Amino acid sequence: SDVCSSDLDDPRVLRCVGSIFGQCQVYQWHHIRDRLMENKPLTPERIEELAHHVCEFSLAGIRNLAQQSRSV
Repeated sequence: SDVCSSDLDDPRVLRCVGSIFGQCQVYQWHHIRDRLMENKPLTPERIEELAHHVCEFSLAGIRNLAQQSRSV
């Protein structure tokens, strides 16, 4: 089975959830966010940009995990 169609109890799914949650948490810590964003203000556009990055990055990882499980 692939990660996307796995049971919610599947450890791979839970690790993906944790990874996405962790990314979101990092951007909530002001001192880290300021460094990552080069001290630029957190505007609605920047929030959208960060959300897009987290989504794109996470989906790529999930797709990679799914592909690995299909080739095993």
